[in-house]
Amino acid sequence: MDKPFPIPRLSYLTYFHILLKLPKHMGFHNQHACSQLTLIKVRALRSYYTQSPPTRHGFEVLGSGWACKAQAWALSSNSTLTQQDRKGRQRSLELSSGQGFTRNGSGYQGLTDRILASLPKDTVAFDKPVKTIHWNGSFQEAAFPGETFPVLVECEDGARLPAHHVIVTVPLGFLKEHQDTFFEPPLPAKKAEAIKKLGFGTNNKIFLEFEEPFWEPDCQFIQVVWEDTSPLQDTALSLQDTWFKKLIGFLVQPSFESSHVLCGFIAGLESEFMETLSDEEVLLSLTQVLRRVTGNPQLPAAKSVRRSQWHSAPYTRGSYSYVAVGSTGDDLDLMAQPLPEDGTGTQLQVLFAGEATHRTFYSTTHGALLSGWREADRLVSLWDSQVEQSRPRL
Repeated sequence: MDKPFPIPRLSYLTYFHILLKLPKHMGFHNQHACSQLTLIKVRALRSYYTQSPPTRHGFEVLGSGWACKAQAWALSSNSTLTQQDRKGRQRSLELSSGQGFTRNGSGYQGLTDRILASLPKDTVAFDKPVKTIHWNGSFQEAAFPGETFPVLVECEDGARLPAHHVIVTVPLGFLKEHQDTFFEPPLPAKKAEAIKKLGFGTNNKIFLEFEEPFWEPDCQFIQVVWEDTSPLQDTALSLQDTWFKKLIGFLVQPSFESSHVLCGFIAGLESEFMETLSDEEVLLSLTQVLRRVTGNPQLPAAKSVRRSQWHSAPYTRGSYSYVAVGSTGDDLDLMAQPLPEDGTGTQLQVLFAGEATHRTFYSTTHGALLSGWREADRLVSLWDSQVEQSRPRL
């Protein structure tokens, strides 16, 4: 009987925004409770080659699905849509048949719950922030005597986890802030430059809950248009006095029991400034906006306010990517390039997934999901080829 080919340990390093539900009528999820750098130790590849083809396919989907970085479905991260960004969006293609997914009423929680239910217990390690990814080395672990690993994941709590492969799906905003210390040795110059050139903006949602609706029953959207102002003109006024003018309007949320909710959208520097304000300050400003829009100075204020704060979150530092002036789709391809790039040493030590690594569907959730499948396929192809090479020839 042939000696079984050794299948490597596979560690997934991922930011995973498991969206915690607030009251359903708010339709909003609190990223602060869950935006943790999560180290996922997936051993699916160990048993991949022992399974039947249908089960093997299940392992492929299982492993890759964790690379999906959940995002709010309606957010748009870029504060200014550049000409290059518009061209990139025009080139976007429809998802191939069978590759799409739809919202089923359970939000992103449903997607993460479904993946989590397929994993063995204790597979996911929460509250395990990673300090540095050491790659292109030769590391050992007592639990695997005689085996060396090219990658070592060093956590902030001192834990050291060797691995054959690591998939990094941290948001581009985090890489912009920490790439100099997050990798050892440092990233290749071209990849580091791509991280700097690509844009990563901030778009937030602000939810206002009212005792009674002041809008008509068939109203779906309240759009705000400011007279005598242009977003293309510089203003001498401070953000304190003008931030709310970047608000494009309010989406009327479906009524739930006795709740009546509006959802406002805001992007750019004004959105980042909004995050520095207290809930009371945000509520006061938006109450004034709505009173001015409706012409009713006595319009009751909302009874509660909830909002996202993506730029303030230390593990996101914004919403998602866009092709900024000075960058191109080639930079997105560079983001997806595995390490090492020169073909020397152990291959596919550090892989990259996430929306900012998908040339066609950057800034989208399906782009993040597809990028995870891409990297899983890349690893499966590597080990398929090595298994094939190890088989005796007749």
